[in-house]
Amino acid sequence: MIRVNPDVKFSYDLVKGSPQSRREFVGNLNAKIFESIQSSMHEGGILLDDYKRIFKSVCPENKKVTISKISPKDKIFEGSTDYIYDNKNNIVGQSMELPTQKGKIQTKELVTVMHEGTHAIEVLSNPKYTVRRNKLYKNGMYGDVSNKWYDTVLYRKEDSSTEYEKRACLDDVKERTSKFLSGKSKADKLDYIQDARYELEQEKNAYEEQLKYAKLLEFQGKEVDPDDLKDGNKTFLFPEKIEMLKQMGFEVVAEIRKKLAKSH
Repeated sequence: MIRVNPDVKFSYDLVKGSPQSRREFVGNLNAKIFESIQSSMHEGGILLDDYKRIFKSVCPENKKVTISKISPKDKIFEGSTDYIYDNKNNIVGQSMELPTQKGKIQTKELVTVMHEGTHAIEVLSNPKYTVRRNKLYKNGMYGDVSNKWYDTVLYRKEDSSTEYEKRACLDDVKERTSKFLSGKSKADKLDYIQDARYELEQEKNAYEEQLKYAKLLEFQGKEVDPDDLKDGNKTFLFPEKIEMLKQMGFEVVAEIRKKLAKSH
């Protein structure tokens, strides 16, 4: 059984219950962080060191989340959040990389900050995400093929302005996903499906928080990238893809149960 390092989760007494209650917990922390950011703004931005202080002070427990400027090799991303592993491939913390200019996060980058911060807080609030990720990582189940499946199939933008186009997109996603899973054991299929579902759930929630703060900044007359004002659920079809993965998981479970029934 894989245990979650205490540095990568909030205590059970602090956050527990339904997915909705955990989402509300994350949203409340985000609201406090954003309020503190706004009160610390100076000359069109906030110092990275000030953001680090705010994130640490607002989090109700001290956890390992290293925050730094985005490295040159990751410049293709606006920001990133990832796990930190020890030499035995155990997850021991998280890293967050944010866009800065001369040590300052510009106002127009605050939406990215809220997006990445949501990822970090969500992981702390949902240990099941870390358990699944660590299991696949330790079993060597991540690689170029699985990354390509996730990046170019599940996490791709969809051209679906009509219901017909949406259905065609989802049919293609299911077909490509079935092809990726083909030949794998039922246990591995379930692990991949569940891990992908968790990943999309996190992105769905991060994009929803992103949109909320983009609209707020726009209302305040602040500079906002037009792309940040787009609904990620419509752009990526997160809810529909999550439901598709859930149903595919049910199908695999049904196959396992059918096989067990025959063996008895």
